[in-house]
Parts: sequence; C-alpha cells; structure tokens
Amino acid sequence: MTDTNGISKKELIAREELLLNKGIRNDREQINRIVEENCIEIDEHGRKAYSSKAGLEKLDGVFYISDTASEMIMLSEDTALLLYEAVKTKNNSRTKANCSSIWKSTNGEWKVIFHQRTNLRE
Repeated sequence: MTDTNGISKKELIAREELLLNKGIRNDREQINRIVEENCIEIDEHGRKAYSSKAGLEKLDGVFYISDTASEMIMLSEDTALLLYEAVKTKNNSRTKANCSSIWKSTNGEWKVIFHQRTNLRE
C-alpha cells in the first residue's frame, strides 16, 4: 500500500528499523532526519521515554521487527499508523512486544511523531 506522498509499509518498516539500530540512535543528525522534534515514545513500562530534543532512550538488547506481523493504516494523506510486532533478544532470552508508531509527512519527509511499545507475555 502506498499513499499519495509515496510511502509504503515496507519503507516505514525500514525507517522503524533504523530507530532500532544502536548506532543510529546515538547519531543526533540521523535521528533528526526521521524523528519529529516533539516526538513522544511510551516505553514498555508506560513511561514517556523521549523527544528528539532529549535524545532516544537507550536500547537494552537487540530488537528486530517480525516480518509477518505488521500493518499500515493511512490516517490521512500525510499521516500513517504502523502496527507491528517486535522481538527483543538479550542474554539468550526473547521478549515480544506490540508496537505502534504514527508517522507524518511534512514537505515530503516522513518522520515519526509517536511510538508505543507494549511487552507481550509468552
């Protein structure tokens, strides 16, 4: 699915994956390209974890997005909701989480404006 601004689910997932990369998360210039200035993240504990001014929360473990559990819903022609399942691996354990992100296009540039991660019990 591609909207009128030319974004697809695959492209949004690729942008989400950048945010899961520790090297990218520590690069302020890269983050400013994909995270809106007033972005809010709610972590798995229900805490507001970041805005781009404060920097991104530190990731503990390695995260990846499940290929089979994702959906993109266009909320308007310039706003998309991305729903997906992420998996965190750390110390030989796996934790799954349901994630949702809202992405907005301004002047043709897609940036995340909201993200929430909720851990699932396995």
